[in-house]
Amino acid sequence: MSHIKSPHSLHDKSYYQGTILCVDDEDNILSALRRILRKHDYPLLFARNGIEALNILEKNNIDLIISDMRMPEMDGAKLLSHVAKRWPNTMRILLTGHADLTSTIEAINQGNIYKYIKKPWDENELILSIKQALELKHSETERRRLENLIREQNQQLHRINSDLSERKLEVEQRESRLGRILHSSQNEIYIFDAKTLLFIEVNEGARKNLGYNMDEISKLTPADIKPEFSQQEFLTYVQPLYKNHQKQLIFETLHQRKDHSTYPVEVRLQLSHTEKTPVFFAIIQDITERKKNEQQIRYLANYDSLTDLPNRRFFMEKLMDALNQAKRYSKNIAVLYINLDRFKQINDSLGHSTGDGLLIGVAERLNTAMRDSDYISRNNATNNNNFCRVGGDEFTILLNNITQAEDAALVARRIQEALSKSIMVEAREIFINTSIGIAVYPNDGKNIDDLVKNADTAMYDAKKAGRNTYRFYNDSMNARALENLEIENKLRKAHDLNQLELFFQPKINCKDSHICGVEALIRWQHETDGWISPADFIPIAEENGLIVPIGEWVINTAMHQCKKLHDAGFADLDVAINLSSRQFQNGDLANLIQQALEKHQVDPNHIEVEITESILMEDTELAEKTLNQIKAMGLHISIDDFGTGYSSLSYLKRFPVDILKIDKSFIRDVHVDNDDAAISGAIIAMAHQLGLKVVAEGVENKEQLEFLRERNCDQIQGFYFSKALPADKLTALLSNPSKMLKY
Repeated sequence: MSHIKSPHSLHDKSYYQGTILCVDDEDNILSALRRILRKHDYPLLFARNGIEALNILEKNNIDLIISDMRMPEMDGAKLLSHVAKRWPNTMRILLTGHADLTSTIEAINQGNIYKYIKKPWDENELILSIKQALELKHSETERRRLENLIREQNQQLHRINSDLSERKLEVEQRESRLGRILHSSQNEIYIFDAKTLLFIEVNEGARKNLGYNMDEISKLTPADIKPEFSQQEFLTYVQPLYKNHQKQLIFETLHQRKDHSTYPVEVRLQLSHTEKTPVFFAIIQDITERKKNEQQIRYLANYDSLTDLPNRRFFMEKLMDALNQAKRYSKNIAVLYINLDRFKQINDSLGHSTGDGLLIGVAERLNTAMRDSDYISRNNATNNNNFCRVGGDEFTILLNNITQAEDAALVARRIQEALSKSIMVEAREIFINTSIGIAVYPNDGKNIDDLVKNADTAMYDAKKAGRNTYRFYNDSMNARALENLEIENKLRKAHDLNQLELFFQPKINCKDSHICGVEALIRWQHETDGWISPADFIPIAEENGLIVPIGEWVINTAMHQCKKLHDAGFADLDVAINLSSRQFQNGDLANLIQQALEKHQVDPNHIEVEITESILMEDTELAEKTLNQIKAMGLHISIDDFGTGYSSLSYLKRFPVDILKIDKSFIRDVHVDNDDAAISGAIIAMAHQLGLKVVAEGVENKEQLEFLRERNCDQIQGFYFSKALPADKLTALLSNPSKMLKY
């Protein structure tokens, strides 16, 4: 909030003293307000909730109420709404936190509060706001008194038919009383001739604000202090008063001081008819602070407070205007949807303060890139209104009047080039990439919703293509998005309909060739679509959070099957269960596993949990804490698809890992490709040096098997031995392992 200037010093006791009611459910807040306000001798009352505050208002004359936003039973916005309706002359200030800004803006728009102050407040700002609110109430009270007095005078002047001397005396008395009010009011008050428009009388507030002395001001007319009005224009404007069409004119204008500076005012103008010369009465209120508040409200409604860029609401309005112009003049426009790659990882690992600093740096870098773009300059797109932060780590750019799609691609490439260099945040060097989706009107959408949605869809396609690239929208993306939505809807019902099933793929001990364990793999058989690949539904479940309840079902089902296999005589068999990053983020994974172990009475030494390297990267502190809890239960921890992620080898020392699984992409050509052979051999040797076991995935032929045996790989898994089997067929295979392919 901008600093508020006051005509008084903080320690000046000449300001208007009004009774203040402080409302907050927290004693420490009320104590702080009591301590601050008693320094300035304000009469104080206190309430701990909205109901108590309303009872106090019923019994007392309250000049100002200061209320917290968040309170039980009735929040601050609702309380001040009641006060505004029942006691409109009571000034209203709301104490609010950053999270309550939306409700605060709504309260301001409805006229329920005079001002809001963010917590924690600045004491000087709080006192200045209180003084200004009370002075405004005092000024409003004086203004109403003056208006009533003028109205009463006019009525009585028309009714007086008594002796001229008596009437003159009464008028003189009234004028004397009116003069005292005129000169004591903080508002500007003018009386001027209705014909010549020369000022007859002005109060001290007017002279002080305008900067003229009395001799100078007596030679002025309203046209001299209202630069947008000539004298003739002013006379034309006030014609409704001359013709009695209106009793009062209320309008906003600018006043010009002697030094030619201006300030906004609200004017209330009345015409008084006397026996001699009719005169105008003008009561002027300085509305500089109101205009600042209105400007701040517009800013909060249309701009992002972190980056100072236009927000989604404002962008959609600009896009609507651009779309209407494009339709009218048959022009092309483009929407670029920009997302920062792996921003969540940076935010979680380095903290939200660093994340916010990075967003500010990205906004500044993109602004620079936009200004430096010759193409954008030619098309008048350098205005920040065309470049917005629509939420989180997502930005949009609107390009007007493009001639070809390649123009948008040029902008996308320049944006990625601008962000290719590191950004310094809190003395830390951070690198960030972007994925950009592009939708072009009219081919990719004929309304704002379709254009933004399709640009967003293209952005996700860019992420799937490997990130740090851009993609144009095409119809196949929409078809794929609809297909994914259909899968999501069916998946939500799959669990309740018992369509999910666990299959188990055997793992073979290289030394004695027996089945030493199995990996539990989820399968989905839809009633009409048949078997749906995990590659199609697992990413969707990860994205929408369904993986959490599904993962809980997998853990319990796998442990239940493990117990059955042990009871059937296969007591040495290990069962591996895959975990997802969303399960880690849920925060209760270790407790869930502990409950499943107790429920199914499974020996934890025969349970493995398989995680990917990305889990270690997303939130290292949470991953380390959770894995240590799981390890303490006696379970084994395996890193799946090792070698395909981005983690540091130092993580193998930091995390309690027992097993590495070499990804099948390294095994596929291990017997014919020297690089794959070198990588696989190095992983096995390194793991053994660290005391870890190694499992090779995707073994499909004898040559791969021989290579792995020669390098002392511990376990092997793949179609060369067996595909994943349902529980009954696994039991049959374990009972008669000779059915498995010989090797």
